[in-house]
Amino acid sequence: MKQTSKQSLVWDLPLRFFHGLSVLCVVTAYLSAGDSRYLHIHLSAGYVLFCLLLFRFYWGFRGSYYARFVHFPLQFRPVWAYLRTKHQPEYLGHNPLGSWAVLLLLGLLLSVSVSGLIVLAGEERWGLLHGHVSASTGELFHRLHALFFQALQWMLLLHISAVLFETYGLKKPLIPAMWHGKKPTTKTQINVAPHSTIALGLIGFSFGVAVFHYYDRPNVAALPDNALWREYCSECHLAYPPSLLPAAAWQQLMQAELHFEESLDLEPDIAAEISQFLFANAAEQQHNESAWHIQKTTLAPMPLRITQTPYWRKQHQHIDKTFWQHPQVLTPANCAACHADAEQGWFQDSAMHLPSP
Repeated sequence: MKQTSKQSLVWDLPLRFFHGLSVLCVVTAYLSAGDSRYLHIHLSAGYVLFCLLLFRFYWGFRGSYYARFVHFPLQFRPVWAYLRTKHQPEYLGHNPLGSWAVLLLLGLLLSVSVSGLIVLAGEERWGLLHGHVSASTGELFHRLHALFFQALQWMLLLHISAVLFETYGLKKPLIPAMWHGKKPTTKTQINVAPHSTIALGLIGFSFGVAVFHYYDRPNVAALPDNALWREYCSECHLAYPPSLLPAAAWQQLMQAELHFEESLDLEPDIAAEISQFLFANAAEQQHNESAWHIQKTTLAPMPLRITQTPYWRKQHQHIDKTFWQHPQVLTPANCAACHADAEQGWFQDSAMHLPSP
């Protein structure tokens, strides 16, 4: 006598919402990566993803039956049997390959999220780990962040291919189950509660994290300041922060008879105080992202213009030359035209906005 199959609720609402929201976060982070104008969107997606992962690991130990890691068939024999058998046994939850795929994806997602937090703290001086990560560590994890995401992309491609093959090739309704959470089964079913309240809480919390982080701005300490430096230097141009050049460059600028074809015409005591301020707070002495890169890449012969440093050229190489003719810009030296925090001297990616055409 042929057994009749029944629809059994396998994936509860929190698990399905986690799946959908995680996909949304990954896609958003991918589309907003690499452009400083969308850094807040990128970071908001990363923060939401990190919170979702914390929930998923909790749900993997305390959640519904099929969501728990302890019920994943991870042993070698089930995996080998699943690979070599043409007619695979029925798995109401994750099959052996799917179980390993879930763990690998969760591990890669966590690696991407945590490395992103480290990059944010090291390069932007912002976030949960602010004050605990150096700029050099931030640069290292920036490369790791990109590698983790590349690995995640390949893993997602394999995962999607396997799901499509099982759904349309093996006629197993995996894709519909992602939406309604039910699977047909002839086995004795284990009732899974929908956990609707927890699911709604998860959505509300994720939305709250996204909104809060998008409108939150980094609370960074003010850089060193000097009244004479700001007064005299800002008479002709922006009082460029000392961290934008190495001490050797400032020394040459302050000792030169002409300051870019003009005389400084400063009293000795004023010149001495400004010089001391510039030397004491040059790129070698600061810990923000731009200062660290400038002191690392600026070598002899020492450029005297900030726009001639290798780091500045690298950061602006993608900008068309005609952009400098924009009425709000007019010169590459007009940092404040694009950097809202130029006067504070931070030059954070999140504060960079190009003028409209």
